[in-house]
Amino acid sequence: MRVLISGSSGLVGTAITNLLTENGHTVSRLLRHKSRVKIVAAPRVEERPVETTQVGAPQVDVNLEDAPPIESPPVDESSIDEQAEESLPAPIELAVEKSIENETLPPAPIDVRWDPATNEFDAQAAEGADAVVHLAGASIGCGRWTKARKALLRSSRVESTRHLVDSLRTLSAKPRIFVGVSAVGYYGSRGDEKLTDHSGPGSDFLAQICKDWERESNRASEFGARVVILRFGIILSTRGAALPRMLTPIKMFVGGKLGSGQQWMSWISLDDVAGIIRFALENEAVRGPINTVSPYPIRNADFTKKAARAVHRPAIFPAPAFVLRLALGEMADGLLLSSQRALPEKLQSLGYKFQDSDLGFTLARLMSEKQ
Repeated sequence: MRVLISGSSGLVGTAITNLLTENGHTVSRLLRHKSRVKIVAAPRVEERPVETTQVGAPQVDVNLEDAPPIESPPVDESSIDEQAEESLPAPIELAVEKSIENETLPPAPIDVRWDPATNEFDAQAAEGADAVVHLAGASIGCGRWTKARKALLRSSRVESTRHLVDSLRTLSAKPRIFVGVSAVGYYGSRGDEKLTDHSGPGSDFLAQICKDWERESNRASEFGARVVILRFGIILSTRGAALPRMLTPIKMFVGGKLGSGQQWMSWISLDDVAGIIRFALENEAVRGPINTVSPYPIRNADFTKKAARAVHRPAIFPAPAFVLRLALGEMADGLLLSSQRALPEKLQSLGYKFQDSDLGFTLARLMSEKQ
């Protein structure tokens, strides 16, 4: 199967690219770059933590602006695949992948130029794709939600998805599968309510974006594609996204619950995210909205305790809700204090086997792999 992936340089994009390649699929990346170059497949290598100049932002020793276009791999500058950003108000920067030349590898697929801002789409390069995994979008947690920032968050999801679906519609051989993403923020803050894949939407800012975003993804069904929409919970990985940010204050002995700590957190490991995307691509029965979360959501206070245990630190300094609101404004309620008790009802009924369902064991595994 040939799969087009937007947001391929982000945390989830990298993970699913590796997984699909290892299992015999061909991956082509949708990239914003003036020059189309061939992707040279690289063997999977162990990733190591990198130092940051900005908390949560990996420092990459590649200067894309100065590098000749043909010598540096193109980079998708806008990736939403870290939906874990919904848990913390920190910018999540993208790690840049480097091509590794290897003449023994199979022929490389072709990158596809795609830029909604300039109405660009290389239809010729995209022809022959069987599926699309659309992960692109601007960071939810990067700075206060000013009017301008809100407009960007919306356009990078809603308008970019509209452009992509409209572009795919023009292909002679249209993709059979379209996997879009959304978030459990679709439901708004719902307290202790158990949220299944069929639960209705909320009405706050993030919920409205998710509704409109999903509507644009669903338009791919008009040209016959099987549409799957993955509503991500907080993605856990030591390589990026929310977890390093959540652990930093705990490691510094100043961590604790957020607000009352009674809000529910729906989480999932990066390995399961990649596994679920593959599951969605390979199984015809998977369609519609899918809660992409572990079977066991947890309250923020309990999450904090387990995270502290994983790094052998106490977590005794709570962050009061009023302090978070003063510091972050609307984003505090939208990302840190909202409660979504989402359950993966569809995934379980379809037979997906979770690799990580116990939070304590998952955190312990991630910490041990990091060492």
